[in-house]
Amino acid sequence: MKAELLENYNRLIHQLKEEVKGYASDDQMFEVLPGTTNSGGNLTMHLIGNLRHFYGAMLLEDGYVRQREKEFNDRISRENMLRDIDFVQTMLNGYFENITEGTPSEKYPIPFFGNEVTKGWVYLQLLHHLGYHLGQINYHRRHFTNL
Repeated sequence: MKAELLENYNRLIHQLKEEVKGYASDDQMFEVLPGTTNSGGNLTMHLIGNLRHFYGAMLLEDGYVRQREKEFNDRISRENMLRDIDFVQTMLNGYFENITEGTPSEKYPIPFFGNEVTKGWVYLQLLHHLGYHLGQINYHRRHFTNL
C-alpha cells in the first residue's frame, strides 16, 4: 500500500509543479478570479503548508511551525514555490520509504476533525485534499492560459 500511496502523491505533486510552471507570471498566479476566494498561488502555498504540517511536524517531528494565515494572505515567487514543492516531495518520499506495512494502522498523533484516526486515514485524507485543490489551481491557471 505504501508504494501506491507514494505513487499517487508523486503524481499529484508533479502535476502541481506543472501548474505552477504554467503561469506566465507571479502576479497572474496570485490574482483572485471573480466569484472565487483564493488565488492559485495561495492554494499552492496552502497545500505546501498543509503537507509540511501534517507530515513534517506531526509525523516526522521536523520542527515545522505552520502559519496558516500566511498561506492565504502572503505571496512568494514561483521559484520559491517550486523549491518548497520539491522539499515537500522529498519529505514525503523519505517518510513513505521508511514506514512499515503496519504504520497505516497506527493512531495519528493528534485528532483530525475532532476524531481519533489512523495514520492511513490521514494519508488518504491529505491525498484527497491535494487532489481537490490541485483541480482548483488547474481551473485558475487555465483561466489565464486558455489551455
